[in-house]
Parts: sequence; structure tokens; C-alpha cells
Amino acid sequence: MTKFQQKDNEGRLIFQQYCNNNTSWCKYNKSAKDEFSSWDVSYTSGGTQVIGEIKMRNFASNTFNGWFLEDKKLKDLKVVRDEVINKQNDSTSTSTPTIQYINIFNDGNIIIWDITNIDSVTTTMSLQQTTMGNQFDIDKAIITLPTSDAMLCELYERIPIGNLNDDDDDGLPF
Repeated sequence: MTKFQQKDNEGRLIFQQYCNNNTSWCKYNKSAKDEFSSWDVSYTSGGTQVIGEIKMRNFASNTFNGWFLEDKKLKDLKVVRDEVINKQNDSTSTSTPTIQYINIFNDGNIIIWDITNIDSVTTTMSLQQTTMGNQFDIDKAIITLPTSDAMLCELYERIPIGNLNDDDDDGLPF
């Protein structure tokens, strides 16, 4: 397993365990299995289906006033959402999923943005290609997400990491 896969799985497991153990607003459904999947986790909040992208951060949640999301990632998540909607049109489901960007910080906080209908004003910034592999800078189209626009979920409890508990895998969140 690569370092990328380990970090992806860690984020997915932390969020799964957070939903299952700490909240009443979040019902975990499943996590993506593919290392290169356009989404990480799906869950239900109230009656709303949520497609989530998870980012593990090596910072405290209050280090900056805003965080970045690559524009390409948002576009990929919208494609997945459209695929889910098309699949649901062939079934009896009536819930239209939302898209959320979930950041897990090293201070125990989780910050979540609803990015379904975000006005994606992009800027180009020279950033590291990845945080774990090639760390040379490249130009990336990014969207800035102010922390003030997000929901803060305080102090998740780090539980020993186990295995993801998902059975089916059609490549879609729902």
C-alpha cells in the first residue's frame, strides 16, 4: 500500500468512526475503494445524501482563515454527483446528493464545507504538486474556502484504525 493509499484510508476511517461513534447528524454509508477515486466517502445527514472529499491536514484547524480546494477536484465531484443522479433516475430514489469538502486537522477538529453550489471563482497559484510525493511546485487552479463558511466539528476522538466496513462497490457513492 502506498503512502497516498494509507493517508486516504486513514481519513476515510477517521470520518467513518466519527460518524458512527460521535454524531447523530451523520450516518456513514461507504468509502471509495479506488486509490484514484473522485470521491472519498458517502453519508446521509438528515434525509440528504452527501458525497464527500476528505483531506487530511498537517496543521491545526485555526492556522489559516481559509483553505484551498483544487478546481479540478470540484469538477470531478460534480461528475460523480451527476452519475449518482442519473443512476437514481433509474430507481425510486428522490434525494439529490450534495457535495462536501471534509478537512481533518491534526488538532482533532473536522471542518466541512458544502461545495455543491459554490460560486467557484478560481485563481491560479504555484503550489506543491502533492504533499507526500513530488513536492516541486506547479500551477494549480484553486478555489479559496473561508473557514467562516464551514461547519466545525470539534474534537473527534482518534480511534485505532481498523478496516473499512463496505461490501458493495459499483464505484459510486450511493
